[in-house]
Amino acid sequence: MSTDWVSTTDTAAIASQLSRARRVLITTHTKPDGDAVGSTLALARSIERAGRDADIVYAGPWPKRFDPVVAPTRPLYIEKTLTERDPHLGEPDAVVILDTGSWGQLTETAPWLRSRRDKTICIDHHRTGDADVASKRLIVPEASAAAEIVAGVCTAVLGVASAAELPVNVAEPLYLGIASDTGWFRHANTTPATLRLASELLSASVNHPVLYQRVEQGDRVERLKLIARALGSLELYEDDRIAVSVVSREDFAPTGGTQGDTGGFAEIPLSIATVRVSAALTEVAPGEIRLSLRSKSADGPHTLVDVNAAARAFGGGGHTQAAGARLSGELHSARDAVFRELRKSYSA
Repeated sequence: MSTDWVSTTDTAAIASQLSRARRVLITTHTKPDGDAVGSTLALARSIERAGRDADIVYAGPWPKRFDPVVAPTRPLYIEKTLTERDPHLGEPDAVVILDTGSWGQLTETAPWLRSRRDKTICIDHHRTGDADVASKRLIVPEASAAAEIVAGVCTAVLGVASAAELPVNVAEPLYLGIASDTGWFRHANTTPATLRLASELLSASVNHPVLYQRVEQGDRVERLKLIARALGSLELYEDDRIAVSVVSREDFAPTGGTQGDTGGFAEIPLSIATVRVSAALTEVAPGEIRLSLRSKSADGPHTLVDVNAAARAFGGGGHTQAAGARLSGELHSARDAVFRELRKSYSA
């Protein structure tokens, strides 16, 4: 990760550039989460309302629970690695990467993105990233979500005074991004600024209970069966303070689950009172494992476990309480390595 991970532009300059571009291509990290989906949708819809063309590319396994929010927008979904001159994408005037600045999270799109650095804008709230991802970067680590930063760009592009004046089809995905990245306003990254923005978006006619129901209560039966497999593998260590679960490739066929169904698995063991940090490992392909890490906030005698530090030990990264990485090797050996690293972080 680069030590030059700082902003090189601001909201007004980004809005000006996007307003001049005839066509903008927007993308985010592999296997997009609520913040990635929300921020990309909101920006694309704002650009289109301003009379320009905007396309979204989502890479990796797609979490189908976001389908109700995406419609009627029609992104391009890819699972293969793009070529430098991929015919599906053409040649946009500007490229925007949201909610990541790490090449490690842009595996499928990296070959295409690398040759377009000079026309690429990156908007992110993570504390670490690769500076060569984009020539123009707006990095705000104190923001609760990328959507919190993108909200300012959307209001500028559309020429409105506040988020309360945004059209509901822009406000709703922004609210999704902020709500999902704060655990629906449960996590420590929920700040007064976060809640003020959420209030403005509610004033723009976002329906909180309906959105929550669509996204968080719309699981497929197959996903629940896969969750059962993950919980069946759950191991607790260090007086039940560290939880580690795994999903192997063999778990998908009998459950009917897909890679897109595995989001949020690291959150589930945190419902156990004693657990302070949780890891979920998913076998993506032979020798390829995706790691997701979550931790609870400090509470009385309980210290905060910095899972970003643990993820960086494996070449990944993220936030203090939510991070991830990709590992190589055999699944159970990777599980043991993750446990050792978490134990080290817990003791730090």
